[in-house]
Amino acid sequence: MKFFKLATFRAFVLGALLSLGSAPAAADDYKDVRAAHLAFEQAMNGGDAEAVKFWIHPAYTSFTGNGGLINDSFDAGALQANFDRGLSLATRTKHMQVKVWGASALVTGYAEGMVSRPGGTPTFEVSRVSAVYMMDEGRWKQAHIHQSPVAPSAPRALQPAAPRAVVK
Repeated sequence: MKFFKLATFRAFVLGALLSLGSAPAAADDYKDVRAAHLAFEQAMNGGDAEAVKFWIHPAYTSFTGNGGLINDSFDAGALQANFDRGLSLATRTKHMQVKVWGASALVTGYAEGMVSRPGGTPTFEVSRVSAVYMMDEGRWKQAHIHQSPVAPSAPRALQPAAPRAVVK
């Protein structure tokens, strides 16, 4: 029960921070958030947990595509151990949309590509992705990510949409 209260509290705080919209977003914030997300993705595809950690906010949480409960921290050692055991990603975000509110941003899209898990067969996967970025130490860092698989009956996202920015 304590775990769910903590997760609910964190979700509330994150929502409150996003709703503040404290300062107007600069026009290049969209580009900077997009670049941060692509760099995070590149680090994951490169199998380098320390490079991934560079883009992780200290208050990081995640829901991953396995349907499990919330992860309330980032463990670079565990991620690197998975990479070392054979986890391999060759994915990219398609149909990416970026919305910026002051020092908070939301990236949504579809992660599509090949995923190889330790001891498994490489598979082509498509997941819905929502990632919250927050400004920290002068750069955009991922504070939360939620990934969930797209239903097998849904059409594959074959062509990327033109990027759209919403700056408020």
